Amino acid sequence: MKEIPNECIYAILINFAKDNKSLYSCCLVNRSWCLNTLPILWSNPLQREVSKSLIRTYLSTLSPEEKEPLISFGITLPNLPKPLFKYGAFLKIFDISSTKDGVEMWLKQEGFVHYNSVVLALAYDIVMESLITMFLRRSLNLEELVINGQHMFPKVTTFLNVMPGITQLKTLQFKFQRFENSTNTNITELMNALTPEVCPYLNQLNIKSYLPNDVNDALVNIIKSHKNLEKIELDSSDISRSIIVYNITNCANELTVREFFSCGITDKVMLFKNDNNNKQTAYITFNQERAARFALLLTNSTIYDSRITVKSSAGIDYIKIFQTFSYVGNSLKELMLQYTDFSKISPDNLENISKCQNLVRFSCKNCQGMTLKHCTSLSKKKLNLKKLEIIGLSFDQIVMNALISMWGSTLEVLHLNELNQETANALLIHCSNLKELSINNLNAISLKFMYPFLLQSSLKSLLIDAKRQFYKEYVDLFQNLPITLNFLGLYTNFSDLEFELYVKECKTIFLKPLNIKRI
Repeated sequence: MKEIPNECIYAILINFAKDNKSLYSCCLVNRSWCLNTLPILWSNPLQREVSKSLIRTYLSTLSPEEKEPLISFGITLPNLPKPLFKYGAFLKIFDISSTKDGVEMWLKQEGFVHYNSVVLALAYDIVMESLITMFLRRSLNLEELVINGQHMFPKVTTFLNVMPGITQLKTLQFKFQRFENSTNTNITELMNALTPEVCPYLNQLNIKSYLPNDVNDALVNIIKSHKNLEKIELDSSDISRSIIVYNITNCANELTVREFFSCGITDKVMLFKNDNNNKQTAYITFNQERAARFALLLTNSTIYDSRITVKSSAGIDYIKIFQTFSYVGNSLKELMLQYTDFSKISPDNLENISKCQNLVRFSCKNCQGMTLKHCTSLSKKKLNLKKLEIIGLSFDQIVMNALISMWGSTLEVLHLNELNQETANALLIHCSNLKELSINNLNAISLKFMYPFLLQSSLKSLLIDAKRQFYKEYVDLFQNLPITLNFLGLYTNFSDLEFELYVKECKTIFLKPLNIKRI
């Protein structure tokens, strides 16, 4: 048997990138498979739950120079044999918060939990700096940096003084999913340091939830300076469910605050004391957005003897960020928005999106507040959009139809939240080049609206949410499918027997072989 080329082995193994169990088995096949598997297996171990054993393995790969600060501080390193591979060299995605959690667990195992908080913080800083130095020095392909939370963030010099460092960085992710009393200045300093000279290949930003004002400003500077950005993803999922409560008396505790706002608080309740006025500030996230809206009405209420002030939490400053799109007008290809409230964004500001002449993907998931005036602003300049996603939102149907009419002629992929007669007509008139169509919340009645479009389309892929429906209601779908269709995906709650009967029925009606899957 001829030996399989390494390129082919790697092409096979990359399909198991998220299946660690299979990758571990592949390591045991032979030396060639092992050498091809390890870079995949160790490219992203820090985005899973980081264990103290993983930190111990990484520490065992430190060079004598990297170990010296730890030994000088009195930190006992694991007495392990020298590893066969320098695992840190394979790292592609560096999640700082997960690394921090693993380091804290390892320090507790080493007994540092019994030391005072100052010594523990110093020990943490030293271990983190040694690990980051090792990662940045050895990993030639570090492509993604994930900053999740603000607590105990390393100094900016740790990232900038080691080569190749972050010079190959392509993606920057911020996931601030909880509130902090104040911004960690190290984060802002790092963001301000990420100039095109430091990160010349940065082309993707992924920003989620709560952002302090200075981080918003630093983010704006990044977009303005990196004129080769291709993808921006903005997610405000927690903001609409969050509030900030000021002027809480020091007599109150977390339980008092929970009982006062007794309308669905999650475990995300954080109290901070204000040294300047002997009051407290609470950061609260609710289970539902309507609970947060109700809580806003409680401003000027009294907790004990103190009159509180309730405000919406600070999130992504869309106005500032949208104004920067003119700087990336020639490079931006994908813009993905989640939980954006367009009612807080003027149509004039939204017009900046239309200036991105190379935009091929526009996604609105769980957004609200868009009007026809916004659509008019988006149409100021013609975009050759290829993919449009309008999912889980509360736009008026007329707005959704306006977006389809505006961009339909160039669309190849369209994901919709629902379908009515007007939308089906817009598909028929404007979307002649569509190759993939996905529709949520589709019932048997609205499915019939789509048949005229299907019969004249050249679709290759169709995905339908057929939950809560009887499978027999979808049998006549096969008689209206385009002959170009290769794949039919169904989100169903059909029983196994019903789905089997459904597929059999399809084969008798649809003459061309068709791949049908439950998704």
